[in-house]
Amino acid sequence: MTNAERVRSNIKESASDLFARLGYEKTSVDQIARMAHKAKASVYYHFDSKLSIYRSVMEDEFRELKKNLEAVKENCTGNEGDRLSEYLMVRMESMLKMPIYSNYMKDSIIRHAYSEVVDMVRVIRKDFDEWEYRYFRMVGEKGIKEGIFTDRVYPDMFARMLVNILKGLEIQFFVTDDKEAVKSTYEAMVEILIYRNPHLLDKRQK
Repeated sequence: MTNAERVRSNIKESASDLFARLGYEKTSVDQIARMAHKAKASVYYHFDSKLSIYRSVMEDEFRELKKNLEAVKENCTGNEGDRLSEYLMVRMESMLKMPIYSNYMKDSIIRHAYSEVVDMVRVIRKDFDEWEYRYFRMVGEKGIKEGIFTDRVYPDMFARMLVNILKGLEIQFFVTDDKEAVKSTYEAMVEILIYRNPHLLDKRQK
């Protein structure tokens, strides 16, 4: 790692801590510079604005989320039902470890206002949603071939509905103080969604 890369990494690490604790609005470039033990000019040398720093650290969180989910897709054994179940659990656990996105979600619910931050996060989120849609569509297609889903399931609609359901559930992840209740209930919902499927039950019992 070069010195410039180390400085950039240090700035991002300091910014991540502040954004996670204070949110975007209450964090200033001056605070980031002080925490990173750098001059304000040094911060602006590596990032052209506070928003660009925020974008970079938010992208890092979603990149880590995708990395964890890719590992499930590649390493989980079993049929598509088992893989989807593992995917959904890892998805929840990973999202609960995204403090910057969590803080953003809480702020956006409170403020209900458009801003450059909202626009930026929507772009990042759109990229993730499209990536996830493609995976869920593939699950739907393979699930039909494996006999896990009936031909009543349309892969495109399956993927779109699951993406929207999960996005709605995320609000509960971040605004509810009782995280254990959220995790326990989510686990039960995943079990109902997947393992109460009579086609899948038949296959698991063989």
